Amino acid sequence: MVEDVWKEADRRAHADGLPIARTLALLLDGYATGRITELGSEGAGKRKARSGYCAEKTWKAADKRRARTDAARSMGMLAELLPSAYAARRLHLVQTFVTSTELEHMTRSETDPATGTLDLLAA
Repeated sequence: MVEDVWKEADRRAHADGLPIARTLALLLDGYATGRITELGSEGAGKRKARSGYCAEKTWKAADKRRARTDAARSMGMLAELLPSAYAARRLHLVQTFVTSTELEHMTRSETDPATGTLDLLAA
């Protein structure tokens, strides 16, 4: 990942109260489930290997979508394009709390049967 992208995404994550590793996992999950449709741009400059963690299921789902949509040439590039959009404030992580009843209703009423993704988590 380009150093500037990493630094800006890390700064933004810190300002949002999240560790960068958790932010990257949430971005990959959002992409894998179809909630993220806009990617950032490829950075210019020196790249450095970075590591993070996401569930294997999430990684595989993101890779499958990436290959199907041809949005990024590799998972490494996808892992740069997502934080790039986040750092540029084109993506926003929103956390919320709901009751179990609300979650059950949301899951029933707002899950897209074709993709299995929630269209909207909060009104």
